[in-house]
Amino acid sequence: MWSFDITEARIYQVPAVDPQNGVGYSGTTTYAQGRIPWHAGIAHINAAGAVAVRLYLDRAGLPGATGGMPGRHNREHAEVELAAMGFTMYHGPVPPGVPGASWEAVMQQVDHTLQQLWPQVEAVASQIRTSSAVSGDRVRSILGDAASGIDLAELADASRRVPERAMCPAWADLGLGA
Repeated sequence: MWSFDITEARIYQVPAVDPQNGVGYSGTTTYAQGRIPWHAGIAHINAAGAVAVRLYLDRAGLPGATGGMPGRHNREHAEVELAAMGFTMYHGPVPPGVPGASWEAVMQQVDHTLQQLWPQVEAVASQIRTSSAVSGDRVRSILGDAASGIDLAELADASRRVPERAMCPAWADLGLGA
């Protein structure tokens, strides 16, 4: 949807935050580096995992994430990637004329987008749960035309602004601010 050339989406086991709870899982999406069409897209792809975890927990009626759950490392990774390209990840609005993205605004945009595409996200997740990995071609076939109604120009512009609503309180549980 964001014109990333996804090659694979995968989950893998990691040590649980609380060893008494057994095994934890994390995931990664690999993509062809040269295909990211705009710098804010880097922020969006890094935010997507944290937002998806929060949406899943909310929809399943499960308590919010605690401790070292995703979010902080996603933001930090986006900051490093953007800095390497000469852009800055801001907390709050991006100053006029400065290349960068607002983490809070990116989170809001990703949240809105994933809410719209949640049935497709669940379909991809279901396939990943049964096989540990899904090819980029399969992800694209599941998304189909569902993503075509998303205006990427508006998404990129909105990534520079202050969010239109307050951050979701559950995002604080993910280390994403309030």
